[in-house]
Amino acid sequence: MRKKIQETIKSIEAFFHRNLWDATEKPQSMPKLASLGMAKVFYITWNGLLRNEFLTLASSLAFTTALSLVPILALSFAVAKGFGAQDLLQPIIVSQALTGPAAEVVPKIIEYVNKTDVKPLGSIGLVVLVFSALNVLGKIEQSFNKVWGVTQARTFFRRFSDYLSVLTIGPILLIGAVGLSTTLSSNTITQKLLEIGLFAGFMKIFLLTLPWLCIILALTFLYIFVPNTKVRFLPAMLAGTIAGSGWQITQFGYIHFQVGIAKYNAIYGTFATVPIFLAWVYVSWVIVLVGAEISFACQNYRQFHRLDVDRNLNYTTREKAALSIMLELCKEYERQESRLTANGISEKIRLPLALAREVLDQLIHMGYLLQVEDNQDVTYVPSKPTGQLKIADFLLDFKNFGEGYDLKFEDLETVKAADRMLERHRSSVHSEFKNENFKDLLAGG
Repeated sequence: MRKKIQETIKSIEAFFHRNLWDATEKPQSMPKLASLGMAKVFYITWNGLLRNEFLTLASSLAFTTALSLVPILALSFAVAKGFGAQDLLQPIIVSQALTGPAAEVVPKIIEYVNKTDVKPLGSIGLVVLVFSALNVLGKIEQSFNKVWGVTQARTFFRRFSDYLSVLTIGPILLIGAVGLSTTLSSNTITQKLLEIGLFAGFMKIFLLTLPWLCIILALTFLYIFVPNTKVRFLPAMLAGTIAGSGWQITQFGYIHFQVGIAKYNAIYGTFATVPIFLAWVYVSWVIVLVGAEISFACQNYRQFHRLDVDRNLNYTTREKAALSIMLELCKEYERQESRLTANGISEKIRLPLALAREVLDQLIHMGYLLQVEDNQDVTYVPSKPTGQLKIADFLLDFKNFGEGYDLKFEDLETVKAADRMLERHRSSVHSEFKNENFKDLLAGG
């Protein structure tokens, strides 16, 4: 029995590590391609969650959210007050809170926020309040960028304007959603339609699912807007639907099946609401991060390769990838064609996406490439005219790249002999390529 279980586990591992990727390279029927695609999305999502330590990220985000909850709500209510709609915003937030002891937390926070007056704080206090709120969105962006393999965050000024837009637009969207729901519920035409059997069921379902749809749209917006890269609508929408549904189901579970609260009351007394509320925030962030991984997997599964999940690549492979990327970008630069993104490079050279991103990041640190923001896309260009980028320098710099330090060897004959051989190798590289640069290499075909 034990042997059979081990064999089953090995066959599952073999499928995800080898057979799945080999099968998609052969002609397949549409239903089989669809099932293989779903298997890829599942595996890429699971692998990404483990690699990015999503439970640790969720803990960090939950802690940051708990600390910054009052500043975020204070700014949101300030915007709502500007529209004279703070009384609409409060019921939305309270309605999304848990019932039972945990439901006591949110109303108390809102009561405190309503009493907050930013005028006595002065300009310095207001700046601290704003930056406390923006800090949460900064942490969310860092987490989403990690999921998408993006190493460069937004610039300070863009971060400030974008995050402030979220804090400004968010309350307006919520107010619009609840306003629509209230209007539809009380509208005379709606009431008449509810009397008709055919429309009654439809309208009741619509009004019940409207909060669900609002959460899905909010998460879709989050998955598109927050990462510092271009996220397509359909992958974000699919991830938003899955994560939003998961979030609503989890909330339903908390509301109707709160097991062990009496035990927590016995341990914590009146403080029982705090751990329950924090647990809910933590679980919510776990679900949101799973959705972020799903959006990444859905958008990129076609470009993924077995090497994306098994990155033990030898030096020759990485060097060949780096040269191919440099030549492709130099060619685009010379032709003055549109700049390429990491996805574009991956598709053009048929490289695994993760490898392309890793090598691009290395070439930036080496000083051979620059990142350029083009709308929401991050594109890459040579750091100098191609005629100034020497092949020999590039090969030697790539070989010597690293963040480690040089070890001081003993002054022995064997060490001296090794030094002489390495020097001969460096000289042979310079001799072979002489003053040849990337422009010459492109001209030579």
